[in-house]
Amino acid sequence: MSYTSNQVNGWHAAPVEVQQRVLGHLSVANLGNIGRTSHYHYALVKRQVRGRVTATLADWWLPGETFRFMKDHNMVISGSAVLAIAEPNSVVPNDLDMYVPRGGMPAVQDFLSQHTEYVKVPDGAVGLSEEEQEYASDPLESGVKAVAFFKHPTGLSVLNIIETMDIVATTAIFKFHSTFVMNYVTWNALVCAYPKMTEDRVGLVNTHSLDLPSGLVRCMIKYAVRGFRLLDRAYDWKKENHACANHGYCGRCQRFVGDEYTMRFAFLDGFGVEADVIDSGIGWRLNSRYTCAPRRQYCPMRGFVERTV
Repeated sequence: MSYTSNQVNGWHAAPVEVQQRVLGHLSVANLGNIGRTSHYHYALVKRQVRGRVTATLADWWLPGETFRFMKDHNMVISGSAVLAIAEPNSVVPNDLDMYVPRGGMPAVQDFLSQHTEYVKVPDGAVGLSEEEQEYASDPLESGVKAVAFFKHPTGLSVLNIIETMDIVATTAIFKFHSTFVMNYVTWNALVCAYPKMTEDRVGLVNTHSLDLPSGLVRCMIKYAVRGFRLLDRAYDWKKENHACANHGYCGRCQRFVGDEYTMRFAFLDGFGVEADVIDSGIGWRLNSRYTCAPRRQYCPMRGFVERTV
């Protein structure tokens, strides 16, 4: 798409508030492309993403000190709330999922009691979100050690504090049921593992089983009504041939958080700010049911998530 000089000049002449309102409708993947066009746009899109993250914390009655706590304790936000940040108007999250490393639960409870009005609710009083239901009873499959629920007495919002089995909380994120929720927010960055697919509102199923688990089916339906489509193979995305297991959007390819396919967007002010992704060496391969080829062939492959020491 080309633009006339009048359109370009009109955009630059528009108030920042108007520019931000326009950018507010774009995916983070598109914002990244815009940010590379000039220093001005780079600063503009940083402000947009930071505003989305800050607004998300405010929606759940969390103070500005939360960013400092996230930095000091390597806590990240994930789930539907982050998908809503990456893809505006895609989903309306009902709760906020916050992931902490193994042993980090007591520190979160102390922070919430000292800086917020959140109150811990008894086990069983609030159910897990559909993203976690499938794996909650199997720590090896989910990477989840424990979940605690906190409810705000005024806003009635719910925080799901999820303690992981690993000392790096992000390992649990790459065990999710599908790739379009393999995103997370750190204290200074938004990280999306499959940004181009997510922008197209498609994702890969993360299972090797021929018969889909019931929890996964529920999640597929939930996201289908919101315009997201789950695929078994990268080939089904654009019907393009590729070397299976050698393409970053192929479910059989080994990936790393620090690879070229992962979008790492640092949203703090300043140029050259490095995105804190917690551990760029986290590697994973999805569970996969079918090889990538025009002819559909069931050939199950188990995935994995591993941490480079």
